[in-house]
Amino acid sequence: MKHVIAKHKLFALVLFLLVSDTASAADFITFSASKGSFAISKDNQPTSMFIDPSERNGLKLALKNLQSDLHKVTGETPNIIHSIAKAQMLIIVGTLDNSGPIKALQKSGKIDIQAIQGQWEAYQIQLVSQPFEGVEQALVISGSDMRGAIFGVYELSSAVGVSPWYWWADVPVAQHEDIFVKADTLVVDWPKVKYRGLFLNDEAPALTGWVQENFGNYNSQFYGHMFELMLRLKANYLWPAMWNNAFNLDDPNNPILAHEMGIVMGTSHHEPMMRADKEWNWTGEGKWDYAVNEKHLYEFWQQGAKRHQKLESIFTLGMRGQEDEPMSEQQNIALLEK
Repeated sequence: MKHVIAKHKLFALVLFLLVSDTASAADFITFSASKGSFAISKDNQPTSMFIDPSERNGLKLALKNLQSDLHKVTGETPNIIHSIAKAQMLIIVGTLDNSGPIKALQKSGKIDIQAIQGQWEAYQIQLVSQPFEGVEQALVISGSDMRGAIFGVYELSSAVGVSPWYWWADVPVAQHEDIFVKADTLVVDWPKVKYRGLFLNDEAPALTGWVQENFGNYNSQFYGHMFELMLRLKANYLWPAMWNNAFNLDDPNNPILAHEMGIVMGTSHHEPMMRADKEWNWTGEGKWDYAVNEKHLYEFWQQGAKRHQKLESIFTLGMRGQEDEPMSEQQNIALLEK
């Protein structure tokens, strides 16, 4: 019981969450067969899921999570395959740029991806009859980019009954022997707001104490769970814990995992150029005052930019006094102009 209560504390700690304004598409799933329906799992036989080996690891991880989700619902675990094999039913997941089968389906006219092509984080879920020789029917989840495909995968997870909060809030999963997609299913969606995410603010002592007890620190094991929750909620952007932490120094794998999974990183309102406030406390030289310490501050920010130059990031600009203290009234205008 202690574990459950500890996880529930996180509800009070998420101070800002803005997810895409999307309509629920869960009504494309049914748990009994009907004419033309597609069996995700039937009679203890789960349908295999294909992903092109060239897809990025973030999408591969989302598909493994879908594999686990389907096991939670049916007790059966579908295979993940990397080449199209003869099968009555097949689930195909991929991006427009990287998936060979999705490109082939587009070329043959079996699918029309015009609605999502060129869109930001768009996905399309569609039933296709006889997509390839030897395959009777396929459920095709196409993404305009990696996050779009990930959101399509997690839309299916949610539709079969796995809540995004299954881990954080212990939301139970209703079990079913069979899962079907309704005939003629076509779901197309993309976010209305480009960047949507979380700021872990004033996280100490409650969240920090729980993290230290369960993970030791705000490391990649903790953030892996956070990133998965965000993607299941169709969020893509995070300002990380900063009360007494520094995302890049707490665990060097933190920024790598964020980029791999598809989470765009930023820093909070007084942490310019991807450098945590505490990094200056630990490594900075001189005073946190650009009027008297321009050289060291400039180098400090330069290092932050270089560190994230190959990672998907949004750079906060501007400067406040350290730990949110005001800067002098005389300095403000001149420093802002500079």
